[in-house]
Amino acid sequence: MRRDVRILLLGEAQVGKTSLILSLVGEEFPEEVPARAEEITIPADVTPEKVPTHIVDYSEAEQTEEELQEEIHKANVVCVVYDVSEEATIEKIRTKWIPLVNGRTATGPRLPIILVGNKSDLRPGSTMEAVLPIMSQFPEIETCVECSAKHLRNISELFYYAQKAVLHPTAPLYDPEAKQLRPACAKALTRIFRLSDQDLDHTLSDGELNAFQKSCFGHPLAPQALDDVKRVVSKNVAGGVQDNRLTLEGFLFLNTLFIQRGRHETTWTILRRFGYSDSLELTPDYLSPPLHVPSGCSTELNHRGYQFVQRVFEKHDQDHDGALSPTELQDLFSVFSVAPWGPELSHTVPTQAGRLPLHGYLCQWTLVTYLDVRQCLAHLGYLGYPTLCEQDSQAQAITVTREKRLDQEKGQTQRSVLMCKVLGARGVGKSAFLQAFLGHSLREARELPEEPPMYTINTVRVSGQEKYLILCEVSADSLLDTSLDTTCDVACLMFDSSDPKTFVHCATIYKASPGLGSHSSLSWQRHYMDGQTPCLFISSKADLPQGVASPGLSPAEFCRRHRLPAPASFSCLGPAQPDTAVFTQLATMATFPAEQAERAGRGGAERSAEQPLPASADPSPRPGSMDRSSLLQLIQEQQLDPENTGFIGAETFAGLVHSHELPLDPTKLDMLVALAQSNERGQVCYQELVDLISSKRSSSFKRAIANGQRALPQDGLLDEPGLGVYKRFVRYVAYEILPCEVDRRWYFYRHRSCPPPVFMASVTLAQIIVFLCYGARLNKWVLQTYHPEYMKSPLVYHPGHRARAWRFLTYMFMHVGLEQLGFNALLQLMIGVPLEMVHGVLRISLLYLAGVLAGSLTVSITDMRAPVVGGSGGVYALCSAHLANVVMVMGPPFWGGGKGSTRHASQPVCLPHQNWAGMRCPYKLLRMVLALVCMSSEVGRAVWLRFSPPLPASGPQPSFMAHLAGAVVGVSMGLTILRSYEERLRDQCGWWVVLLAYGTFLLFAIFWNVFAYDLLGADIPPPP
Repeated sequence: MRRDVRILLLGEAQVGKTSLILSLVGEEFPEEVPARAEEITIPADVTPEKVPTHIVDYSEAEQTEEELQEEIHKANVVCVVYDVSEEATIEKIRTKWIPLVNGRTATGPRLPIILVGNKSDLRPGSTMEAVLPIMSQFPEIETCVECSAKHLRNISELFYYAQKAVLHPTAPLYDPEAKQLRPACAKALTRIFRLSDQDLDHTLSDGELNAFQKSCFGHPLAPQALDDVKRVVSKNVAGGVQDNRLTLEGFLFLNTLFIQRGRHETTWTILRRFGYSDSLELTPDYLSPPLHVPSGCSTELNHRGYQFVQRVFEKHDQDHDGALSPTELQDLFSVFSVAPWGPELSHTVPTQAGRLPLHGYLCQWTLVTYLDVRQCLAHLGYLGYPTLCEQDSQAQAITVTREKRLDQEKGQTQRSVLMCKVLGARGVGKSAFLQAFLGHSLREARELPEEPPMYTINTVRVSGQEKYLILCEVSADSLLDTSLDTTCDVACLMFDSSDPKTFVHCATIYKASPGLGSHSSLSWQRHYMDGQTPCLFISSKADLPQGVASPGLSPAEFCRRHRLPAPASFSCLGPAQPDTAVFTQLATMATFPAEQAERAGRGGAERSAEQPLPASADPSPRPGSMDRSSLLQLIQEQQLDPENTGFIGAETFAGLVHSHELPLDPTKLDMLVALAQSNERGQVCYQELVDLISSKRSSSFKRAIANGQRALPQDGLLDEPGLGVYKRFVRYVAYEILPCEVDRRWYFYRHRSCPPPVFMASVTLAQIIVFLCYGARLNKWVLQTYHPEYMKSPLVYHPGHRARAWRFLTYMFMHVGLEQLGFNALLQLMIGVPLEMVHGVLRISLLYLAGVLAGSLTVSITDMRAPVVGGSGGVYALCSAHLANVVMVMGPPFWGGGKGSTRHASQPVCLPHQNWAGMRCPYKLLRMVLALVCMSSEVGRAVWLRFSPPLPASGPQPSFMAHLAGAVVGVSMGLTILRSYEERLRDQCGWWVVLLAYGTFLLFAIFWNVFAYDLLGADIPPPP
């Protein structure tokens, strides 16, 4: 529907065009009429159709022919006004005005015209007999209205019909000469009828009619109205009603009747509800509604979408055999402009003897949604999803998944549709592999068309959940196309077991070194080796004898060197359906993506010196995909723990580590070796092993690391060559903040630069800006509290303003002078920023603000007359928390025992972390002494300023208790918040104890500030 309507009034001079406009606006007949009225805009809220309307007048005396043609071009409808008392003006309609408006339009749409007979008050009769021949001659004339500007008769009706002629035109719907619907209108209404026929019996029942009525007009028909409609149809159309149901002929007759009776807005409401434009085509906005899909995200049908397409399937499955025959599928496509799916369907989704079962039908919808969501939205639009499901658009049937980056960080994907790219040399069996996924044997795969489909899709079960897996064949020739998108959830590198050269091709694709092979353009694919995409090598044609191995690494050795799963064997030879275990393995790897982010930043320098694969040794091992979901199953199948003790022996553990079944990066390997040596009998708790592979570190695992006999290597982390400035800074921060080597290594390899440490920097910057503003305003840069205007700041905490709760926090932005600001800013940047980099914004902001709040509340209790300024409470909380975490003994007793252990369950093994000994920063003792001296001197200075000010007491002396309160909060909270930076706080018992204690303190302080001042009769100096 148009967003506005532009009405142009034409006609001979003195017929009353301007008077009609002025009478409509002024609601009275104007005594003095200008030659031409200015353009009038009627707001949308005062028009029946709720559309802004522009009314334009024309004066032959003031406007040229060119201006007239321009106005006609801009108009949506033309009102030709004639004088009912002057027959000459009626004749001018035929000879002058209609040819002027539409005379140059030989074909195509014409402007609708409304004939307006003005001055009906001057003639008692009607001029309709003279006008009817003109209306019959020119079909673009919508109607004729006789009115009187002087008596204000039919003025509103005139402009209503003009607006209606634009918004609900008759010409696209109805042929007045043939007295029937135009073909385009009949076709659109036929599609609407088929969509509304939910049981596909080619008639509309009372329930279907009411659903249609409610969807289009917002309310159902009353039973009597339904009977009246069917009575009218059956009376005028033979076969319009069958078995008390409305047929297609009856439905079309009803709409014809609406148009003939001037109610064509009813038909237009139906058409527009189902997405049709004024040209009776489905609008682009309807077929492709807005849907934002960020980079790295994919699209899937949600439960609403699957329910809808399943209802469509059940509707067209007339024989109820659970599959659509070609005829039934063609009937389903009858509401589309063209059939969306072709004969390639049988080689893309699972089918049954040429029929499309529900499973394959849902697979095809899933594939279309994933590959081309715009096409899926259009398909849902053709099926009438927004109307039949009473939704705003088809976009509500689509789910946009989260970014792939987040899935890789969390080690598990929430997607239900996974993409696997199948790569390899020509002739290795990629097409047969794709068809085997559909259950086709090699003989059936050989019946593929000359251009086999690139995609196949089927479902597999992963950890009890059904996943859709899409296999995409990447031809060998397309690998040379650098614009090819190889992004996927898992990569399948296929080689022919009887042809060693095909494995070299796969290794080239995986490593993509410019020195490998002859295709140097493959270097754009480095993300398979350097990225985080899980990769699986597949040895096809396993039924054939293996070829003579080429010099260099075998496929198994190559995968072991690169920490990849062992090559999987596959063969589709034989009449039976091929084994599907490899497809389950691919889906499992995609569901639990490997944590390969570490290798992306460590590649560069050393890999640039790699040699061709067959000629030299392979580079140092790189972390690969981790199949944690099959680890416990592996232990059970191989009976590595026959007595179910929960432990496996050290030798067995070493075999797992060094075999292809458990690829690990070197950092985790060091940790696991220390874990293996932590048990007296050399045993490993394999649940800890699963936790580590899942990127989790439980407290018992870290205790086992600390108790191990083998120390982790502690040199070379800072001196590793090829580090950039930022990564070297990150490692420096790890050595400055973390006292344990295990924590340092874990932090470095899992560090993310997002979110950046913005909290401490922002607080410091705000403090500096506030200080500079007050320094310039007061012209005082030291001992600002003695200025009489200082305490009037809305930021300072003062006992007299304790009812203004924000002051308990905002005082941290105010400072006594440059020395206090400089000390606080220096510590916040030197200690706060590194702490925030390690522990995150949330924990450090919580610790800092808790110290600030505790400082002001403590002063309100212990020093009831003093104000508070400065961020020392938060600064001391940070410093004391870090010192407590570094110096104090933190390791709780580790209660050993359990089945398979020689240690008694009640005997604690108390070998705590020695954090101070683990600190690697240079001059750590001197630095700690200097920090303590600086903090103590600052407290001493605050005490001196409080009790022995250097100047006469021209202003209040701020309290020093905030320093002590911040230090107490830092010591108590630091031992929990900073204890294990990667563990969640809610998993630590100490956190709940500290939270309870702090909450009790807050409640007591609030009670004190509300009641104690009055009960004790404290003499509080009045606020300034």
